[in-house]
Amino acid sequence: MVHKCNYDNETFNACLTLIRPDYFYTWVNIVAGLDMIMDGGRAQEIVNRCGGEIEASLWYGNVRKRWMLRRGDWPAAGSGGLGLEMYTDVVPDEDLERYDVYAVIGYKDCLQGRNGVWVYKRTGIA
Repeated sequence: MVHKCNYDNETFNACLTLIRPDYFYTWVNIVAGLDMIMDGGRAQEIVNRCGGEIEASLWYGNVRKRWMLRRGDWPAAGSGGLGLEMYTDVVPDEDLERYDVYAVIGYKDCLQGRNGVWVYKRTGIA
């Protein structure tokens, strides 16, 4: 398993995790996660009022390769803020060797602005 993160030590932590089901597999599953550090009440409001709108895309270099799927019951609010996870299956090893692979993951914050704003963060690069 490989875990690559991008963070600013104050407001967010965005990670990309590559999971190889078995040593002999020539592909990996990828999970992108985002922890937004904020007041727990605000995080709960975003989950309750904004409809849980989240999205993530997997990138190879500067090219978006595919959209990722929602994982489990995300997004979730807690005392430390807002968390979300997305995933994609079966990314071939050779893609990881040829490209800088990362995800862009985000959520809609309907509490900001008239129509809400999308907040996006880039994960670490694998």
